[in-house]
Amino acid sequence: MNQIKTGKLIRFLRQKQNLTQLALAEKMNVCDKTISKWERGCGAPDISLLPLLSDALGVETEALLKGTLEENDMSNGNMKKIKFYICPECGNLMFSTDDANIYCCGQKAVPLFAQKANREHSLKITSEGGEWYITANHEMR
Repeated sequence: MNQIKTGKLIRFLRQKQNLTQLALAEKMNVCDKTISKWERGCGAPDISLLPLLSDALGVETEALLKGTLEENDMSNGNMKKIKFYICPECGNLMFSTDDANIYCCGQKAVPLFAQKANREHSLKITSEGGEWYITANHEMR
């Protein structure tokens, strides 16, 4: 573990969530000076605190150990296993056709599952002037 890289990542993720060092320290039951020490690279979190820290910051423990947020690997997926994700911060909608850990804005996106549309929300297909239009009576959330 590179303490400086990990410290910078902790600081970035904490600020992204608009948390003060004190607020993060209270979540973890440590003092704010401890958070400051980690962020400056003068020390590292105890291994027993890593799961709690990763939950508080919304990242995997592995990312904290590496000190970086990595992009997901590309893989060929199956459309039958499609999962949709929405970023809790910016609202970006993402999808994956394979098992994946999706991160956006430094936070882990929680998977949503597609649901079959009921009659009220079914798609309407119309043709006007040689153009096809697909519409739905749904707010798309």
